[in-house]
Amino acid sequence: RLPDAHSGGIASTIQGFGVLALLIVALSGGLWFLLNTMQSNLAETVIHWHKFFTTFIEVYFYAHGAMGVLHILIEKYKSRSVNLSD
Repeated sequence: RLPDAHSGGIASTIQGFGVLALLIVALSGGLWFLLNTMQSNLAETVIHWHKFFTTFIEVYFYAHGAMGVLHILIEKYKSRSVNLSD
């Protein structure tokens, strides 16, 4: 059984970092689009940072999925252990 949800803790911190990374990538992508349209020299720097922060979103995405699968496996293991001891 899952514990009751509550605010704070490491899960909220990780969630906040994920949302922050999404926001930075969205803003830098929009800024790059505008700068690239105006053929600004700053566009190359902005696209570099955009790609850099996209890496954090990819890591967040895969780690989130892995934690979900791990959670399911742990719950199945726990329920199997309880059934064997009955």
